[in-house]
Amino acid sequence: MKNNQDNNYYLTGKKSFLIFILSIFMLFSAFNPVLAQEDEDTDSPSPNISEDEVKEKIKERLEQVVGDKLEQVKGAIKKRAEEKLYALAGTVNKIEDNLLTLNTALGEQAVKVASQAAILRIENKQSSDIEITDIEEDEFIIAMGTREEGLLVGKRIIVSSDKPVPAEKRKLLFGKVTEVDDDKISFSSNGESELQTIEIGKKTKLIISGISKPEIEDIQVNDLLRAIVALDEDEQIDEVRTILIIPGATNPAAAENEVEATPSAVPEED
Repeated sequence: MKNNQDNNYYLTGKKSFLIFILSIFMLFSAFNPVLAQEDEDTDSPSPNISEDEVKEKIKERLEQVVGDKLEQVKGAIKKRAEEKLYALAGTVNKIEDNLLTLNTALGEQAVKVASQAAILRIENKQSSDIEITDIEEDEFIIAMGTREEGLLVGKRIIVSSDKPVPAEKRKLLFGKVTEVDDDKISFSSNGESELQTIEIGKKTKLIISGISKPEIEDIQVNDLLRAIVALDEDEQIDEVRTILIIPGATNPAAAENEVEATPSAVPEED
């Protein structure tokens, strides 16, 4: 039994040693193609190669492999950048051959229309294919494509005669009511001496805490006010959308909103 185990250990060790030798041989062959080629091209016996020469050849081979991989990575990054899509939206200011100049939110921008660009006109919710010569100044377009030398090359262009409606600008106002005059409410904000006045319109939504069907008459001095207003192009109040009133201490509605304490919560008199 012991002899069999010894034989097994001997065979296992021998196999491991052979595998190690083969690995070294394959590694040397993989990193020394130049040496192998030199041996094939000459009939004279190869001279003794020093360890430093072997290391230098391996180093050169590794540098070549790393360099090739690096170039592949650079090429992939460049290709991905070229395939990345960009977009510009604005009003056509000038048309010169296949070059469009747009007035955009970023200022004046140029778009080069690709030779095979798909150009669509959207009108009355219907789309139709057009040519670049059909585009007119002051029309609104959206150009999508890639960038080449800092210039957007439009490969898909959508044209519309109607400019998009800008989103409504809104603002939140808050303060304490100082006066109620018919449908106008004056209030002070953050202790400022200057008062602001808003007007309740037909479309204004009035909400008073604790009152199911609020009226203007339910608003009292010293009530807290929160209002959402729409602004015009000059940043002035165009319309009052919503008014929320939280009744102050002097408003009868405030007393109605108070929670009555339970008998157990009322302190006993001595």
